[in-house]
Amino acid sequence: MGLQRAPDSQVAKERRRVVKARQVARKMAASATMKFRRSGGYGKKFASCWEPPSMGIESSPAYRFVVSRCGIDPLPEPEDRDGAPVKGGLPFNQYPPNLLVDGQRAYWLPDDWAQVVKNTGPGGTYVGWLNPGGKFFYHRHGYPTAIEESLGRVLTAVDGFNGIMRSVGKVVTEQGDKDFLETCLTSKERRNIVPVRKFHFAVISARRATSPDGIHNIMVVEAHFRLKGVRPTWYVDEARGAVAIRDSAGAKEKLNISILMKKWPGAFCLNGRRKHEVVLSWKRCKTDPCRAQSTTKTFEEHKCLKLSGASKLGKGKSVKPIKHLKSNGHTGQMRQTHLKQRSLRCRAVVKR
Repeated sequence: MGLQRAPDSQVAKERRRVVKARQVARKMAASATMKFRRSGGYGKKFASCWEPPSMGIESSPAYRFVVSRCGIDPLPEPEDRDGAPVKGGLPFNQYPPNLLVDGQRAYWLPDDWAQVVKNTGPGGTYVGWLNPGGKFFYHRHGYPTAIEESLGRVLTAVDGFNGIMRSVGKVVTEQGDKDFLETCLTSKERRNIVPVRKFHFAVISARRATSPDGIHNIMVVEAHFRLKGVRPTWYVDEARGAVAIRDSAGAKEKLNISILMKKWPGAFCLNGRRKHEVVLSWKRCKTDPCRAQSTTKTFEEHKCLKLSGASKLGKGKSVKPIKHLKSNGHTGQMRQTHLKQRSLRCRAVVKR
């Protein structure tokens, strides 16, 4: 196989292959379900998890459904599927005959629980959960016999984080990055790869924390970081529903901003429009005396300096804050003229 010169195309091709395989598996699952329903299913509204289907579990709709979620046929061993308990749990040889370990796992599910799929009475499938004692649960909450009501507490992503780590660990390997780069870069190009120690920080856009899918995606990003030895700090606006490792006063953000300003003097300045956020510009901040000097201060000193409207440009030299402009029908023209004059005044002060 020749050298692949387009990593994006390579990734897209592999993604299309996986998507196509899952689409075929879903069609087969839908066909099996329809066939079982037309035959009457179990012939009743409810089927116990201890009642095996007449055609055998491997020919049942539940089996085809799990195949569509795993993406491979035949299915891997129960302990190798994501729905299996992370540790402990009921031994697999004691599982009811009408249950199959699922290929996916809820982000909130405790480590010793299993996510399973059962065939229903009318001929469909149902995703449920099996506790370490072998009891099948239909619901997470909202019913007297649901999981949270039985445990007496609310389940969160913290309860299921080890399961997410296990799922991500199957994809993220130690040699994964190296193997990928070797397939799309020449030996000469690989010599120019920047070492890990050259990366000072990174900004990762995650998901909203106001929806179950968003919380799951956030935990997946966290799992990727931990598997690579990275300990991230999460902070985004609470009003927009993002993760918030912070207090109401924003002490964590102030501390982080002060560290950034101290470690890279002149590279960061406070965002004038968004509270507790910074603007990064290596070139502009390093060459601008106003920004270069002010960003070496702590967060509070920088904030006070910014709110006062005065930026020190040398001993005894400062720029007066912009005054309020009254509207007289030519506000746009007046503001443009005023800003131009102020810009010239700033330049004159800097040149001195």
